[in-house]
Amino acid sequence: MARQEYADALRPTDHYSQEKELVFNFVTDNFDRSSATTALLYRYSRQIEIFFKWIKQHLRIFSLY
Repeated sequence: MARQEYADALRPTDHYSQEKELVFNFVTDNFDRSSATTALLYRYSRQIEIFFKWIKQHLRIFSLY
């Protein structure tokens, strides 16, 4: 069912982190980037989410433009 909802091709990719000694699995629709670049983008996006969560919790900002 999920494949029917998203018709574009997807590429599973694995990335080994030497820092944490773990293998991370990602699914992407971008076939041009390497697995290391994809992992780095996911890492940065997660850091941005954590930053905005911290802002909302500590600075009492109700909306951002």
